[in-house]
Amino acid sequence: MAVPNLPRHTRIAASAVAALAALQAGVVGTPGDALPVTLLTIALGLVAVSHRTGSRIAFTAATGFGGLGGLVFLTVASPESLTDPAAASASLVVLVAGALLAVAAVAFPLTARALGLLTADNTAVATITAGVVAGYGVTATVVTAGVAAFGPGTGFVAGHTVATLVWMVLATATLRWGLAHPEQARLALVAGLTLTGAALVKLFLFDLATLDGGYRVLAFLGVGLLLLAVGTRYARAFAAGGTSGTTAARA
Repeated sequence: MAVPNLPRHTRIAASAVAALAALQAGVVGTPGDALPVTLLTIALGLVAVSHRTGSRIAFTAATGFGGLGGLVFLTVASPESLTDPAAASASLVVLVAGALLAVAAVAFPLTARALGLLTADNTAVATITAGVVAGYGVTATVVTAGVAAFGPGTGFVAGHTVATLVWMVLATATLRWGLAHPEQARLALVAGLTLTGAALVKLFLFDLATLDGGYRVLAFLGVGLLLLAVGTRYARAFAAGGTSGTTAARA
């Protein structure tokens, strides 16, 4: 039997009750510092539902769970633990939650754009915010993995080296993806430049003072090569576009 369409206010009220029930179950049923994993997992599930069904109600609930999960994540992976080797964490929870946070930061703006919630005015702000959150999640995951594998000394330095390179790889991939998908070029350009800027700031303000020896060389060399590669690709694309425009004008 078909279920009749419910009034909007009824759907909102039912969704709010369900979200509160899920939040209570997650808080009560999750032990200790694993709460951000639970909250971010629920958020990603709701984002997937929202993207598939086009439900803005589900997206709103996902935003609430994601924001709360991100705030709780800061209590188990504070900025101090990512900048001080003595406070660095080797917790599996931080590793998993950081990866979930990075995925959520990418999924949210893409879903918001699909739902028509992002306009030309707020796309840049949303994308920059997502880039910062994703960068933090990636850094927490990689640094935690390094500390868990090699200890707080070498693991911390190696983790930050890899984190910087991952930022630049993601930035390069995003910018190149934008060239292949003109309809998403603006979003990809803002996201790619945000990640590039964040990687450069980290490289010169943190890595230069923290990394030593081969790790510092590897970070600078890797970032430089990736910048050269994406810069060359964009130069070719702009040159090809300029040539096409000139040809069309002459015709």
